[in-house]
Amino acid sequence: MICSIRKRWNNARLGISITPTRISGETMNSTISDTVTEREGDWDENVPVYTVEGFRALVRALVVDEMPRLFAVVYERIPRREVEVAAYGMAFPDRAELIAPDGTHRMTSSSADQATALLTAGTGDEQVKARLVWMEDLAGALG
Repeated sequence: MICSIRKRWNNARLGISITPTRISGETMNSTISDTVTEREGDWDENVPVYTVEGFRALVRALVVDEMPRLFAVVYERIPRREVEVAAYGMAFPDRAELIAPDGTHRMTSSSADQATALLTAGTGDEQVKARLVWMEDLAGALG
């Protein structure tokens, strides 16, 4: 991510406009004059290039663009007799990272769905099913 910031920072220093960025579902079109302090002549490496507002917008956009989706995998004893959290996870575009609630086990999988299938198979009990629960689906219920 530092590379992304440096790339955008270097592009800004060269006078190239910043690419449109999505923030909370809205497209933010930003040009260099909106984002970079106006300086003529030489560039002092110790002087910030971005305005405070421009840098905050850059950081917010970067974090939102690359933020993982949070989820849990729960074990359900069929038919809905018991339930327990098997793992909490973060889904990135290229993988899912999971950790057991007590922190004793970790797992990396190609996706949250793949991890859920692996956890179901790992129980060895046909009466136990793993279910994927996306935290964003619970946001309204928890709030």
